[in-house]
Amino acid sequence: MSINLEEVVKRAAKAHGVPGASVAVLKGQEIVSQVATGVVNRNTRVRATTDTVFQIGSITKTFTASMIMQLRDEGRLELDDVVVKHLPDFKNADMKRLRKVTLRQLLTHQSGIDGDFFPRTDTGDRAIEELLDKSVSLPFLFEPGTNYSYNNLGFSALGRVIEVLDQRSFDTSLDKRIFAPLEMHHALSRLEDNLRFRVAVGHLPDPQRAGRLMVPKVAYLSIGQKAAGSTPAMTASDLLKYAAVHKNNGVGLNGQRILTAKSVREMQKPQVRSNDKDWPWQVGMPWRLAKWGDVKVFGHPGGTVGQSSDLIICSEKDIAVVCLSNGGHGPNFSREVMAAVFDSMKVKMFMPPRPVKDFKIKPELFTGQFGNAAVTVDLTEENGQLMLAATPPGFAGMPAKSAVGFINSRMAVINNLPIDIGGARGQPCAWLRIGGRVLVRR
Repeated sequence: MSINLEEVVKRAAKAHGVPGASVAVLKGQEIVSQVATGVVNRNTRVRATTDTVFQIGSITKTFTASMIMQLRDEGRLELDDVVVKHLPDFKNADMKRLRKVTLRQLLTHQSGIDGDFFPRTDTGDRAIEELLDKSVSLPFLFEPGTNYSYNNLGFSALGRVIEVLDQRSFDTSLDKRIFAPLEMHHALSRLEDNLRFRVAVGHLPDPQRAGRLMVPKVAYLSIGQKAAGSTPAMTASDLLKYAAVHKNNGVGLNGQRILTAKSVREMQKPQVRSNDKDWPWQVGMPWRLAKWGDVKVFGHPGGTVGQSSDLIICSEKDIAVVCLSNGGHGPNFSREVMAAVFDSMKVKMFMPPRPVKDFKIKPELFTGQFGNAAVTVDLTEENGQLMLAATPPGFAGMPAKSAVGFINSRMAVINNLPIDIGGARGQPCAWLRIGGRVLVRR
């Protein structure tokens, strides 16, 4: 690389209020750069190092998907199996719809189940099973297979499928199927394993002191969502050992094959896509797929309690980059670092389009309340400007209150989050998809 990565990371961390971060770059078959900055915990002031373990959040979903593909390669399931075939005890108030949901739809966030569900669960081996038992009253946001909505519960259901077929805990399967074969010695998903490592804790805005961060009392989202990303953590370099598998057609840096080349290609094949010319996007199983200029990239972000993660892989340039951080504006930190790394490879990162100034809308088609199990947003008109307020504020990056900027009649943006407008043209919008999550009109 033709950049000073340490300088880039330290500058970005300072600019975006990040307490601690770890960044690593894989080029070819070698991790060519590792940088850490800041502290793992502002209360203890322990320094972040390249062997610090950070939560990877929803990047975990690609691990869960990889294990489902392993089971498919072993002939133990098919992607178009209905989920209740493998989980006959999985229940929902709308069993007619649940019986239609396939494993493929879970992998691609097309099940329709309202999936942002984070109740307290046991911390042991029954955590996923307990979560699914508690989810019986969750509604469907749409008919299975007819829309896309980012779904945590769906990946917990996939985690439970792995448990049932492997006849062991999700944590054990994750270790036996991925961590151990790839020699990921600084990777964990069981909470008790944190004691063995230098571990980063998340930081959130302090409600008592504006502009300051605090270490929250709760360090994890619902433990039952571990297969979706609530507990797995690792170093940036260990995450690159996994990323190499998907860059190298199923083979790790140590020469171990853990996936067939067919499964790797399938996971990177578009399953869902936006046809919006201003903000195109595609989703695989479950990789986020994009084109930065003429170059294809894929990856996945993650977020937990005060921690943020990002993994981007570019097979064409034979590179993968990981950014892990523990507070502040983590996604903006990652965006700045990623842009600098890929710019040094002569790849320009896609930048969200700017709203059209004075775009004319009919506010009455948009105003109202929308929501799902985790968040409610209110759209109101103020002096001709559409305003969005989220409760609770901050969920999935949704602001307490901010102006909505329109890119075109079916696409808007707020805080760099895309907003898709759903429903018939010329009629009050039936749903919004904010940052990938469907919120239905109430």
